[in-house]
Amino acid sequence: MKWAAIAVLVLIGVTGCNSDEADPSGPTSAFTTPTDGSVRISQGTTGTTGGIEVGVGGVLKDPDRAMLSVMKSGAESVPLTLGVGEKGTAFGQTVTVSAIEFGSHDYAWVKVSPS
Repeated sequence: MKWAAIAVLVLIGVTGCNSDEADPSGPTSAFTTPTDGSVRISQGTTGTTGGIEVGVGGVLKDPDRAMLSVMKSGAESVPLTLGVGEKGTAFGQTVTVSAIEFGSHDYAWVKVSPS
């Protein structure tokens, strides 16, 4: 009898109670994907947008901002640290951080447009 009770507890612990159902009190994501033509770039990688390459070296919280490295072939990279909605200039282009997305991987949504 004692072993049966232990086995039931272990089974519940391994499978969870109603584990297939979403927890209504759990976290919700307030993130909204930008619709301004921004490119999603994962922290630690680069992406090409507007004819230049943008690397995301880090994503910071409180306030949300991204540490960027803007690169163009044959030229020295330009470091920018921008908050959401802030703009910087590199190679005659305006670089804007449209959003920061936090999760298992962090992302900066970056838009490059002519200055």
